[in-house]
Amino acid sequence: MNSRRSCLIQIEGNSLLVANTGNPFGRLDVVSVCASHLGTKQDYKPVDPDPSTPSAELIKKIRSIAIETYKNDPNRLSEDSSGEKETKLDYEGRAIWELLQNADDAMAPEGTASSDLIGVKGLGFKSVLEITDEPEIFSGDFKFSFSAQKTQDLLKQAIKELKEKEIPPLTFRIPHQASPCSVVHKLCEDYDTVMRLPFRKEQKEIVQKKLEGLNPKCMIFFQYIEELKIILPDKELRTFSCNREKPGELTDCDIQIVEDCNRATINHSFRVWAKTWDAKLGENEIAGKRHSVSVCLPLKERKPVFFDETHLLYVFLPTSEKLPFHALIHGSFELDQSRKHIRNIEKHPEHKTAFTRLISRIIDCIPASTALRAFVPDRVPEQDSPALFLWGLIKEIMLEKSFIPCIGGAKVIPESARLWEHNLDKVVDSTLEKVKKLNLVERELILDGKCKRALELFEAKDVEGKQYPLILRNCRHGNLDDCQKLLEALYEVVARYTPQASENRKDFLNNCYRIPCWWTKKETARSLVADIPFLFEPTKEALPNWLSVDILHPEFFSSMKGFIENEEPNSHWDGLLKGKLLEGKDEDLLNDVLAPTLQEKKAGKNGGKNTAGKLWGSILTGVNLALLGRLNQYIGIMKSKAGLPGRFTCQLTKAGFLPRIVTPEKLGAAL
Repeated sequence: MNSRRSCLIQIEGNSLLVANTGNPFGRLDVVSVCASHLGTKQDYKPVDPDPSTPSAELIKKIRSIAIETYKNDPNRLSEDSSGEKETKLDYEGRAIWELLQNADDAMAPEGTASSDLIGVKGLGFKSVLEITDEPEIFSGDFKFSFSAQKTQDLLKQAIKELKEKEIPPLTFRIPHQASPCSVVHKLCEDYDTVMRLPFRKEQKEIVQKKLEGLNPKCMIFFQYIEELKIILPDKELRTFSCNREKPGELTDCDIQIVEDCNRATINHSFRVWAKTWDAKLGENEIAGKRHSVSVCLPLKERKPVFFDETHLLYVFLPTSEKLPFHALIHGSFELDQSRKHIRNIEKHPEHKTAFTRLISRIIDCIPASTALRAFVPDRVPEQDSPALFLWGLIKEIMLEKSFIPCIGGAKVIPESARLWEHNLDKVVDSTLEKVKKLNLVERELILDGKCKRALELFEAKDVEGKQYPLILRNCRHGNLDDCQKLLEALYEVVARYTPQASENRKDFLNNCYRIPCWWTKKETARSLVADIPFLFEPTKEALPNWLSVDILHPEFFSSMKGFIENEEPNSHWDGLLKGKLLEGKDEDLLNDVLAPTLQEKKAGKNGGKNTAGKLWGSILTGVNLALLGRLNQYIGIMKSKAGLPGRFTCQLTKAGFLPRIVTPEKLGAAL
């Protein structure tokens, strides 16, 4: 005998075999399965028609009572037959799930309260009408079957007053004795209950296709089944196995489901969060079923992630209610008779509270990206649907929850988060308080399109274009790599956001000028507003040490040049550099570097006859010969402003370039 809580589903020949190791049928179970809307797990239990009758005679007793009932009230035949037709239609597509549910309930320990079980034995089993006309049950002391044809023949003999055409087809209500075939007899050695369901026409292919698509996830919300075996024609045994730490309880736990199929073993890992409570009628009065809500996510490297696909809503087993979430969600909602649809989901206040607390707790312990991917739908669900009801709860929780991680370490509500572009996270200094207060969403959520759309749904705003230069001023600029990344961001910002209006343009560019992203030969970063002139590239001639000028670092210049050459030409970028970043040409050097230096030294000289000579000696030493003509012109301009006659020219001496016409003393006096 199989010691595990095991269920077997097998296609053998033209029949479906379903077996389990749960509690075998008792007398009241037999009574309920022969009736309609009657079950051992309801508030009002079925009644044993004759407790003194031995179990071996119970089937015969139930049959005789049913025949007598139809004799006394022939209309019951049509009524019960119509009821079976409705049940068959209601439960269309549910037979496998209902059989699994019955197996799970059967595996509960003896004495388990009916309120702690999933279903109601009796009605759910009627779902097999979809696939068979002659179900057989072999369980414990009972070996019986149902057959529309046998029942019709029996009633025709028992009720002479009825004509054959007046006896409608009726499968259940009247049981018949049955003997197990050899395959069933063999299965009874390992299983406590075995059912044989000969297929209706064309049902074999339909059922086989459903079984082939059965996923290990179906095991997650079972309460007791630890092993599910599936045997199909010409296919190897497929087994789903899981060990349950607390059978019969939905609790927070990790579930490992091992799938053995085609000589390969696949491990499926899930994390389950759950909340269970007893329905209360009064302050201290407990009645009705035990309720539960639960959410499941797959695990990857022991961390919760989202499902790739969406799922149906589960009430332990899947219903027909479609959900838009990439999470597996269960709730013990009240179902209609077919167990496909939720009844009045808005009228479940306890479930609403339980889900609210459960989702809040889950969001606290999973990454924000997982929460956004798992719980935010791609589109708003349909009106008056369970999906919209659940989305309303989830949305309300997520809007109020500070779970969105931002650059700098803070977590904020979705509405306060700010979406950004241009690699801000790689260039800003996340240790600065100014940066932390910006609520810039972490890169992972920005790069994930679904997460970004989810944040937009929660009304997270984009950083405005005019804010980027101000943000970039809070940058990292301690090395060449920092500045290269910052330059790329700055280029994109200037090219995309520079205003056309002159006043706004001026303010925008002024803020761009103050970004310290320009890496110099001195191995320091600076902005474009420093007093010292800045050369785009150095001259071919070496510059004297006294000349006040910064030169772009060769590697930085090379990367900038390569980057710009790969971009589309942009007038805004050219406008930013104009007059701020000079090319290393002689004319630029004279007009924008040498002349300001001479003026600075003129204004700051200490006086004295020898000072001017030394000043000129140091200034002119090392000045490129190509600059000499322009330099003479410049000196002439200075002479004219000083009121001196004649023209200054320069000659090369041991002390460097010196004025030719006047002595250093006279020059000093003139200056």
